[in-house]
Amino acid sequence: MNETIKMISAIESQMNKHWSTVLDSLKELNESISANLDSLLTGINPKGLRETSKSLKEIMDTMNKSVQTMSLEKVMSELKVLKSGGVTYV
Repeated sequence: MNETIKMISAIESQMNKHWSTVLDSLKELNESISANLDSLLTGINPKGLRETSKSLKEIMDTMNKSVQTMSLEKVMSELKVLKSGGVTYV
């Protein structure tokens, strides 16, 4: 049991250490995609493509927010349960 908690704590530590790097990389990727997409749309410029671009940007923003919270929250809540001794074995 203690080994499991130590292993999960090590994973948590590594995730926390590299999380800001991951978020920065996602932000840079999002900005790069936006710039390239805007450049493409400036050359083509039909109204329908602009609306599609706006929708895709909204989807990307939503995905980025989801990625930031979904897995990390689950791991952190499980770690709290393990650390508090809330796990019982039958």
